[in-house]
Amino acid sequence: MLTRPDGLTAGYASGRLLVMLVLLQLAIYGVIAWLSPQFDFYAIEHDRPLLLVLSLFLINFALHLSSLAILLRFPDSRRMGWRITLLALAMRMILIGSTPIQEVDIYRYIWDGIVMKQGISPFRYPPLAIADSEEPTSNSQLVRLRAVVARDNGIRETLHRVHFPQITTVYPSVSQFVFAAAAFITPENSSVSIRVLIMKCWIVAFDIASLGLIWMLLHQFGKHTAWLITWGWSPLVLKEFANSGHLDSIAVFFTLAATCVLVINPTRTRMWAIGSLMAFAVASKLFPMVLLPVWIGTYAKHAGWIHGLQLGAVTILACFVLLLPMVWDLPISQQNGDVTTVATDQGSLHGLSTFLTRWEMNDLLFMVIQENVRPAIQAPNHPPLWFVVVPESWRHAATSQLVTWSGQREDQLPFLIARTITAAIFVAVLLWLTLRSAREPHQMPQCVFLTLAWFWFLSPTQNPWYWCWALAFVPFANSRIWLAVSGLGFIYYLRFWFLYHSADAEVFGTSFSGTDFFDFLVVWLEFGPFLFVLGIKMLWNSCSDAKHVKAGLKCC
Repeated sequence: MLTRPDGLTAGYASGRLLVMLVLLQLAIYGVIAWLSPQFDFYAIEHDRPLLLVLSLFLINFALHLSSLAILLRFPDSRRMGWRITLLALAMRMILIGSTPIQEVDIYRYIWDGIVMKQGISPFRYPPLAIADSEEPTSNSQLVRLRAVVARDNGIRETLHRVHFPQITTVYPSVSQFVFAAAAFITPENSSVSIRVLIMKCWIVAFDIASLGLIWMLLHQFGKHTAWLITWGWSPLVLKEFANSGHLDSIAVFFTLAATCVLVINPTRTRMWAIGSLMAFAVASKLFPMVLLPVWIGTYAKHAGWIHGLQLGAVTILACFVLLLPMVWDLPISQQNGDVTTVATDQGSLHGLSTFLTRWEMNDLLFMVIQENVRPAIQAPNHPPLWFVVVPESWRHAATSQLVTWSGQREDQLPFLIARTITAAIFVAVLLWLTLRSAREPHQMPQCVFLTLAWFWFLSPTQNPWYWCWALAFVPFANSRIWLAVSGLGFIYYLRFWFLYHSADAEVFGTSFSGTDFFDFLVVWLEFGPFLFVLGIKMLWNSCSDAKHVKAGLKCC
């Protein structure tokens, strides 16, 4: 076989196949962009071509993995990296102007930016307080925001599209500054589509910058440049950032930046830079907080534990300063004065507290634990669940006792108990990974990946775009089986299909209808086989390691 000088092909046949795969991926993204207007905010839900679009994304998932497999056989080169990056940009340009598919979070980002532009904290007022313009108030900030809404049709429509308007924002301060930057460069009286496009440009900018940082990490650890495809051409990344415009690309960028500085130049003089980047990551979206022990352990290995503790102190102090607005600005329902409390079905809960104590979506491990704790009387409409093995009498007795001891509402206890159990499991995993990264700093990217991966799997909210937190580090995973998760994540969107087409009807002859069919059955297909295979592989590796140790002892 002939090899071209640029190292991009191991042979003409492989080169032609790769070109065909790339062109097919670009064409499919073009078809998805063409179909996306059928997912307009006001589009009839029953008529949305959801299954077709999901099928197209899954086809591209298979194609991008095939492209990776081919390129991994090619000689590595810098030119390969640039070509992967250019094609990644082309894919994003196709989707960036498309209508968000089954996602509305971006309207909250736009609204928060509008509020920030007015010099008002987005953590103070739920959007419903502004939308309810007939509710009398003498609060000057509310009056100003209502005036802005009244004179700008694009802002008024954006406010109308904000999801859960009765709850204050959950997004931390660094992301809020990005939202504000988008608002400041948006022309007055812009339409909703223009506002969405501008916001997505900011999101994609962080997404592409993340690709550059992944390239740096691959080079630093001697990994093949082809691994850039796992982020650059990933259908999940393209769907969640270029199409849906989720803010997670901001946090992923700062997480990668902190990791890069830490592994490339972990000197004492860089402590403030490393700590600041870690704090910016946490203040973009709170999840990087779980990485602090791993980061600090790795730094301590290079600079000593005293300096490691100093790095921890610097990071925590910076996090406190950056996150202070989230607790400083009380929501409207907790302020005194003549501002009327917004009555909602969320009670007194707001923003982040609602997310942490109630939100559950697309989960398996957490759901299994929670349902084995929840008394049947709390879910009278649910059919019997085959995976609930704890006797009803035990569940009822445990929750009744804990209600008396804790003072919590009985219907909230199963969630909180499951939170406690999964948190304990995760802390054990985190401790092991922290010790490993401290002993073997060269394994730090793998420890970061495993920390984020298990944090996601043990979470009650496994939104597919959250997997992008770990996906950025998947080239450093200890098994290629992890590549499957970003494809399995698309199954989440089937929940909408069941909601639209069988909300009140039993599905496939089962006793489950609508979203219950997804929540209690489909999630097993989404995650069950993967976790089973992963468990078998982990067990096999453990047995192999034990055999090697035993053989070593015999030799001694």
